[in-house]
Amino acid sequence: MTNLPRRALGVTAALLGVGILASTYVVRAADSPLLRGDLQRSGVAGEPLTPPLSLLWRFTASPLRNNSSAPAIVGDTVYFATGATQNGGGVLYALDAKTGAQKWRYPSQGGVAGAVFQTAPLVEGGLVYIGASDGNMYIVDATSGELSRTFKTGGSILSSPAISSGVLLFGSNDDILHALDAKAYTGVWRQQYRTGDNVNSAPVIADGMVFVTSADQHIHAINLATGIGRWRFRLPFTAVVNGPVFSENTLYVPAGPRLHAFAPRAGNLRWQQNLPNNIAVPPVAQGGIVYVADRDRNLYALRSNNGREAWEKPVALPFMPAAAPTISGNVLYIPSDRNMIYALSREDGRILWDYAIKPSTNDVDARPAPFTSISAPLAIANGTLYALSDDGSLSAFRTDAPDSTPPLATKLFPRPGSQVSGAPPLVFAADLDDPGSGFDRDSVKLRLDEQEVVATFDPANNRVYYRTGAQTNAASNNLTNGRHTVTLTARDWRGNVREETWSFSVDNSLPAAVNQSPATPAAPRQPRVRPTTPPGGQRPGGRRPGGGRPDRPRPGRPNTPPAPPRPNTPPAPPL
Repeated sequence: MTNLPRRALGVTAALLGVGILASTYVVRAADSPLLRGDLQRSGVAGEPLTPPLSLLWRFTASPLRNNSSAPAIVGDTVYFATGATQNGGGVLYALDAKTGAQKWRYPSQGGVAGAVFQTAPLVEGGLVYIGASDGNMYIVDATSGELSRTFKTGGSILSSPAISSGVLLFGSNDDILHALDAKAYTGVWRQQYRTGDNVNSAPVIADGMVFVTSADQHIHAINLATGIGRWRFRLPFTAVVNGPVFSENTLYVPAGPRLHAFAPRAGNLRWQQNLPNNIAVPPVAQGGIVYVADRDRNLYALRSNNGREAWEKPVALPFMPAAAPTISGNVLYIPSDRNMIYALSREDGRILWDYAIKPSTNDVDARPAPFTSISAPLAIANGTLYALSDDGSLSAFRTDAPDSTPPLATKLFPRPGSQVSGAPPLVFAADLDDPGSGFDRDSVKLRLDEQEVVATFDPANNRVYYRTGAQTNAASNNLTNGRHTVTLTARDWRGNVREETWSFSVDNSLPAAVNQSPATPAAPRQPRVRPTTPPGGQRPGGRRPGGGRPDRPRPGRPNTPPAPPRPNTPPAPPL
């Protein structure tokens, strides 16, 4: 693979050391064969994808919490990994990119014994490379799904692989950046490059250099040809997992609340910018602007030449990003920790489209969770956006996918035809869902007896509600006896409109029901900012005073700072 894999015209598979001839395939400019699309981990798609998008298909496998194994797409096949219900081990899937139909899975039954896949797959030369918690790099035939071979390391592998100039590169929790001949799987450097602690990022390859971060708070720059370290820099905070990004001759490294911009060859710090809270996910950069989000759910646009803000003020996101953004044309696509995918304008951060992935499960006896995170970066290839959520679902969206169905309104309250007391507070509510293109929240309206009321939208439950807010329960504030109607209007992103009307009766001789009054909203908590140096003098992820080794993060569970409080929205009424 060249240093610009999106532009590769074609690759013919080589004869493997184990004697299996892999199939021939073509990597096209619009493919996304590895984590964040290219060796620079830029997160910039090879083609523009204009919202709104509609769901093309969804494939549901078994859930895997904090699943960061972003899908890889080559030609008509998409590859992704998740867990297995049978034994909890990892499973690698290959699906038809147009229909979502399964082509194969590895292993064919159950999951990898005692291990889960922790990296994004790399598709190169007719093979799929993927690292696991058992310290093995698994190499699977991309056409048949049969295991070609494994390469054993001395620690769990969380560093997504890359191939450049015939060299397979990935890091491991054995503190080594492994560099192997991609055909013979033997070392290509005279000496192994040791980082001094767990390698906690995918290798970034640019300008003949390899860049990785390690858990002891260092960024390392290594000569690709020789494996000799060129420079390294100790970061003041723990680096964001898979954080380094190369764009327009600058290496961006987020750590704690600070974004660093390095000159890649010399390692000089060009600038650094402190955000009010810890950086949540890796940044994305293009066209002289770097986009970065913090754990306060604020999205910043910074100028790449000096780190100053390009927008008048940061954009407040409804939920915290759970994985790195992806740029496609003039649009930023961002996955969140609460079901949501957001499409934002790069010019001003306006939300152009959003979509809630409804959690699902293959276990008929299990209740789906109220929400699921999208912990893996989104992948865009060949006109399709792919989103892997922690519930084990891979969803594919396209601009031209059909959607003629309006939003769904469920859990209507008061229940249609019911009889209730008119004493305040009385709740009127409904849950909204739109599996096709998602619904436009700005279009949601609620009317009581044809009079529009100021309704509240609860994004955590996709619930719209209004409650009468009288100070007292005096009879003069009651709804009058008799029949009343509630009308809900909502439009999806394709323009399909749902108008749902239901009626109920008021009898003020009845006692007020307990569930007509939601709990009083609690006072919002202030977001916490982690200190530069925690108590005891040990920096996050560094070595203990006295030279002791810090605890290593558990496989598949990166050591990230605690999440901030949820958005300050009133709790939804019970239905």
